[in-house]
Amino acid sequence: MLYRDFSDPERVNAIYLHGVATHLKEMLGARHVQIYEHMIRKRHPDFPISTGKEYQYDQPTSQAHIDITPSSIEALVARQNGDQAEGMQKHHLQCIKYVLIPRSSPPQTFIVCSVWKPLRGPLQDWPLAVCDAASVDADNLVVSDKVYSNFATENIQVHRDARQRWYYLSGQQPDELLVFRQTDSKRKEMGGG
Repeated sequence: MLYRDFSDPERVNAIYLHGVATHLKEMLGARHVQIYEHMIRKRHPDFPISTGKEYQYDQPTSQAHIDITPSSIEALVARQNGDQAEGMQKHHLQCIKYVLIPRSSPPQTFIVCSVWKPLRGPLQDWPLAVCDAASVDADNLVVSDKVYSNFATENIQVHRDARQRWYYLSGQQPDELLVFRQTDSKRKEMGGG
């Protein structure tokens, strides 16, 4: 898709999100992919200086975080799937930035990942940075509430520590996709590593 196509929600849903779901299904060997939410960020030229008005698109975030806690993903599945949620939660769930991928085993586990790419490139400012989970101490993680007009959930704020190992893709192009794990219910530590 072209940059201008990302301003058209119908094209985003029919072309881009359908393509992401198809590729994830193939890549992960899933039987089904369900996209819950997507976010398009287009940096305003004045950002991070506030214009005093609401931006048309979401802006880059400057806070290190994990999008959702293990307990919040179950509420997300229930909220999005109603009566079918209980049956879905009996399967292995992989959630890719709110993309649900039910698998057959082991029961009642899930992985939350994100999928990111620039809309045009090369990306020269505000690149997405990811942290090696093995370098994050549990003392640097704080569960936080995220409250919306129609529901509430939790995410995890990541406090800086010099021992953390951070990475980013320099000059990322639109055809370079980052897929990374946010939470894994098999892991005992907060955030699931």
